[in-house]
Amino acid sequence: LPCSGALLLSLCGGWLGARLLKGKALFRQFVG
Repeated sequence: LPCSGALLLSLCGGWLGARLLKGKALFRQFVG
């Protein structure tokens, strides 16, 4: 795996994780 590919993958994974965490927090706020 090329260095740039790994960097892009980690960046995409981090962005997805951040979105998931934010969505979960918003959902919890909405339900609670």
